[in-house]
Amino acid sequence: RPLVERSHRAVLVATIGVTDLLLVAAAKLPSVTGVDKQFPTPFNVTVPIHDLVLPGEQFALLIFGPIVLVLFTAFMARSRYGLAIRGVADNREAAQLAGIPAPTVSAIVWVIAGAFAAIAALLPLPISGSGQGSASTIGLALGPSKLLRALAAGLAGRMTKLPTTLAAGISIGVVEAVLYASYPASLGITDMVLFVFVVAMLLLRSRGFDDPGDALTFGKDPVPLAVHIRDHPT
Repeated sequence: RPLVERSHRAVLVATIGVTDLLLVAAAKLPSVTGVDKQFPTPFNVTVPIHDLVLPGEQFALLIFGPIVLVLFTAFMARSRYGLAIRGVADNREAAQLAGIPAPTVSAIVWVIAGAFAAIAALLPLPISGSGQGSASTIGLALGPSKLLRALAAGLAGRMTKLPTTLAAGISIGVVEAVLYASYPASLGITDMVLFVFVVAMLLLRSRGFDDPGDALTFGKDPVPLAVHIRDHPT
C-alpha cells in the first residue's frame, strides 16, 4: 500500500526485497524428520510414448500447465476483471477516472500472482527432487531461482506480450534441461546464463533498442499533488 503511488521500478525492487526476506524466513523453518517420501503427485500413472515413459509427476505438469494458461488467457482477454487489470496496468489514473477501483484490482493481481507462484513452484518439485519433506527446500523453490526465470521470460515478452512470454518460458525450460543434461555437476550454469540474458535485455532496452516509448529508464518517481489540491473537497 505505501508503494501504490511510487514508480513501477520501486515496486519491483521492493517485491524482490520482500521475496528475499521470505526466503530467509523459510530457511529458518524446522525440517520435517522421519519423512522419506517424495512430494505427492495427483496422478499415480505412467504414460508410455514410444520409447519415452512419462511418470505421474511429468504427466501432471503437462496437463495442468496448459489448462491453467488457457484459463488465465481467457480471464485476461474476456472478463471484466481482466480488462480492468490491463487498464490499471496501462494507465492507473485514467482507469480510476473511468470508475475502476484500482486498489481492488491490485489486490486481485496479487492473489493471481500468488496462485501462479505456488503452481509454478509445486508442480516441478517432484521432477526436480526437491520435495523431501524439508520446509527450506520449498522455500528455495520459491526463491530467487524462480524469480530469475520469471523475470527473464517477462523481459523477453517486454512485460506486455503474453504469447512471447510463454514462448520464452518454454525456451528457458528447454535450455535448462539441455544444460542440466550436458553439465550435471554444474548446477548454477543455468542461473548464470539467465542472469547474463537479463542484464543484456536491460542494457538493450535502456539504450533505446526497442521503441522509444518502451525504453526502460530509471527516472524519478512521479511528483505527488500538492496537499491543498489533493485534500480539496471538489
